[in-house]
Amino acid sequence: MAPRSTVARILRPEQLAARLELLPPRRAAAIPGLAALRAVTGLITDHRLAWGPIGAIGYELATGEPVAGPLSPLRLVLRAPAWLSRRDAMQLWWELDRLDVELDAELEIRNHVVPLDRYAWGTVGRANSGRHPTQAAMSRALRAMPRQVLDDIR
Repeated sequence: MAPRSTVARILRPEQLAARLELLPPRRAAAIPGLAALRAVTGLITDHRLAWGPIGAIGYELATGEPVAGPLSPLRLVLRAPAWLSRRDAMQLWWELDRLDVELDAELEIRNHVVPLDRYAWGTVGRANSGRHPTQAAMSRALRAMPRQVLDDIR
């Protein structure tokens, strides 16, 4: 960790997406995680959650240092004042999964943090034992669902 005296400014993840405009446009377009931020803003705002990027994308937005690469996942923290319904969590996950970027979203509620996909699919608190479906597997499962079920989820 850096000594406190060397810290010029502290930014919360919620402040970082707005800093996309500070990056060179060519850089923002070349990195899928950065390019997806505008779409994410619209999707998450519809759900009335505080949110922000973390990981390499968040670090780059906070510092301006080009640390994210084309394969860097877009890691998000989603902050909710209370537990979301599983239906709302699944709808949000479904919308985010449609973006053309590797995405990892963490849902933070009070003092708890859970992966959004695990919460949406009801696997939070269960022993993982290596059987937790990957994001790609869940996408395939959703695409295979009858249209009526998907309409009910949305």
